[in-house]
Amino acid sequence: MKRQKKSLFGVLLIVLLAVSLLSGCGKKEKAPEAPSEDKAYTPLISEEERDQFRASLDFGAKQYEDVQGVPLYVGANEIENSRSLSGNVLTVSFNISATPDEFSTFYERELPNFGWDIVERKIEDERIRYEAIKSGRRATISANIEEAKITEFKIITD
Repeated sequence: MKRQKKSLFGVLLIVLLAVSLLSGCGKKEKAPEAPSEDKAYTPLISEEERDQFRASLDFGAKQYEDVQGVPLYVGANEIENSRSLSGNVLTVSFNISATPDEFSTFYERELPNFGWDIVERKIEDERIRYEAIKSGRRATISANIEEAKITEFKIITD
């Protein structure tokens, strides 16, 4: 009887060792290979897609002042007595110092951050104009370009 138990124990031990060897137990995992120097990194998404994604995350929203929910360009100063209300349409003018690229980059990024959908954009040599909608409301941001600078712009919103 003892001999049968020893034989059974020996068989079980051999089976256990065979299973562990076949299943790879005790194998060391190979370290991932370092990327070779000659392979260029290719991002999974384009910069434009990345910027659209970031804008959709609401980063930075509300860190800027706003006029009726429309983001106000950083450093803008309201022109005295420029605020007018006609019915439910508010118009406000501001002094700034910005390049057309800085101005358009700001509004391309921040209007969506504030929940506005840009429905029309006109960027011309002498003028930049954005039309955006949000919950049935409309906003227009308009700036004139003089000598490659924007010194004044207007926000019109209802």
